[in-house]
Amino acid sequence: MEDDALRELWAGGPPGTCPRITVAVATGVDEALHRSSSDVASLVDEAATGLERRVIPTLRELPANVPLIVLADHGFRENRTWGRGATGRYGHGGLSLEESVVSVAIFGAVGR
Repeated sequence: MEDDALRELWAGGPPGTCPRITVAVATGVDEALHRSSSDVASLVDEAATGLERRVIPTLRELPANVPLIVLADHGFRENRTWGRGATGRYGHGGLSLEESVVSVAIFGAVGR
């Protein structure tokens, strides 16, 4: 999503929707996991850099009384067979704790 489109989304939501509820989907970390053999710390650094450069500057458009909730749809794990075959380093879709538990962060208007 381009920066201007993201600013518009924060300011008023997509056309024809309730401006108090807006959803933006960012799949960059998931996509990186599927094609990367980097260690987790490097992936987190890359994701944080992307957020600092593209998302955080647009948050000025988010109304002060609207909370920002950041979460994931799933976790991931390192494949046990990585390096010994065709599987990528990381996977998801199972029932392991690493794949089932996701963090949720809430910023802003909590408790209003």
